[in-house]
Amino acid sequence: MGQRLPSRPLSLSGYCIGCFVAFMALVGCAQYNATPGVYGLALLANSGARCSAPTRASSLSATTTNTTVTAQFSTGACPATSSIVRRSTTGFPATVSSGTLVSSTLTGFSDSGLTAGTVYYYSIFLSDSSGVTSSAANLSAIPGKTVVAPAQVANGSIVIDGSDSDSAWSASPQFSFSYAEAYGESAGADNPSGYVRLAYDSQYFYFFIKSNDKYVHVDGSVCCGQGQWTDDGVEVFFDMGFERATSPDANDFHLIFTPGSPAFNWYGKGPGAWGAWTPTVNSGILINGTLNNETDTDTSWSMEVAIPLSDLGVSSISSGQSIGFTFWLNEDDTVGHAAQHWYPYTTGTSSSNPSTWGVAQF
Repeated sequence: MGQRLPSRPLSLSGYCIGCFVAFMALVGCAQYNATPGVYGLALLANSGARCSAPTRASSLSATTTNTTVTAQFSTGACPATSSIVRRSTTGFPATVSSGTLVSSTLTGFSDSGLTAGTVYYYSIFLSDSSGVTSSAANLSAIPGKTVVAPAQVANGSIVIDGSDSDSAWSASPQFSFSYAEAYGESAGADNPSGYVRLAYDSQYFYFFIKSNDKYVHVDGSVCCGQGQWTDDGVEVFFDMGFERATSPDANDFHLIFTPGSPAFNWYGKGPGAWGAWTPTVNSGILINGTLNNETDTDTSWSMEVAIPLSDLGVSSISSGQSIGFTFWLNEDDTVGHAAQHWYPYTTGTSSSNPSTWGVAQF
């Protein structure tokens, strides 16, 4: 016959205290059930910290037309049932009642009837079933200008070697470009296409470009009173203060990179006409072909660049921050010839007018 169960409420008296303590440690989050007449232990689920509000929206991205901004975003671990989007042209709305209400779904919105070239500031609040809202996630967009979204990566996860094969780059979407004449020269022997990627960590801003180019040419020659842009290469522009002034100010930067060896690079910053500037830039180049040999057919060149945030005048980049950004691809198919095939990714861009640049949305 089995042992008869005790007829009184369970007590620790007369039991192995050491065994009990060991069992408590084994089950982790557990509680002794001391209710009279009930035997055993009631285990409690370890569900982590309770949610007091929905997690703030993340992974913000946007596309534009001349009159529309369309955005997407993600929810987080603490759930939400709806979103509240507020819009302003003077700065990010601070509360759920500030600015103008924009119709939205749980993970996005489309705002129409806008004015091309105007900066629109959006604050996105996520709300739960009780009406509790998250803190605001911020997004800026300019109708008619492209918005790119740099990916945040771990420090040291990108190795500068001219390739985007590091796994960290997979978090950065490819922004594709194709031939677009900017200065009126007829199409030459080669009309490149390719893509750009952007990323950042707590120390650097990263830029990657791949150009599918039949003739990779960098000879450092200066034609027609011009400079480094007369070779194959890329020009990158930053408006770190997002002032969108009509001429460069102290927060505006201009960098030219060429895929040569040596690379005939150039760096300038505002205010006014681009002045001398010496950032500590780390770059890597890969050429799939033969440099400066137009008797054969090349495939592509790619470049990977790390620019210290401190050289761009900031100590860090915050989620929700916007900066002015654009890039131009320069294309030179002829020895000693000024590269006239330009590919500005934002229509109507002027290299000396930051108000015409696009937006990098972090």
